[in-house]
Amino acid sequence: MSYVQTWHRGCTLLLIACWLALLVGCGGGSSAEPVTADAASVDVNKPLQAGDWEIELLKPPEKIKVVGTGDITYQADGEFLVVFARVSNHGPEMQVVGRDLFTVRDGQGREYTPVKSAVQVAYVLQHGMEPSLDSPLAAGKSRDSVVIFDVPPDATDLTLGLDGTADTLKLGF
Repeated sequence: MSYVQTWHRGCTLLLIACWLALLVGCGGGSSAEPVTADAASVDVNKPLQAGDWEIELLKPPEKIKVVGTGDITYQADGEFLVVFARVSNHGPEMQVVGRDLFTVRDGQGREYTPVKSAVQVAYVLQHGMEPSLDSPLAAGKSRDSVVIFDVPPDATDLTLGLDGTADTLKLGF
């Protein structure tokens, strides 16, 4: 084998290695569509209230691995659970919807809190939605948005809880 053939083979292998490393760094290059929960097993349009706050699920949640577009993307450690919700402030004044207000629990007793705000903002911008959930909400007003959790792939029997009540909403996963 000549020097030129060896050099070309080496360059080709290097390019393939770089391409594979880039795919791994970008979440495997997957553009997988979200997986949607079975609507029959989700508590859609069932209000859950605690204190000044009320939440109801607008549609079945989805699971997805990557959120965002372009240079601003986030990859889940497990899977992002995207919960589509209407949050209402029944209090006497404007309040920020606290991320600590929501908890997801699985059938094994594990609890999950919402992901950092940047992930939620990336999702909202990606889908052209209204402001992020944790923006201030005026008294007597409601907001349709998403609450996003990072859950392990083996998490099942998921329910959404609201701080201040033992009641939960079934999420269908």
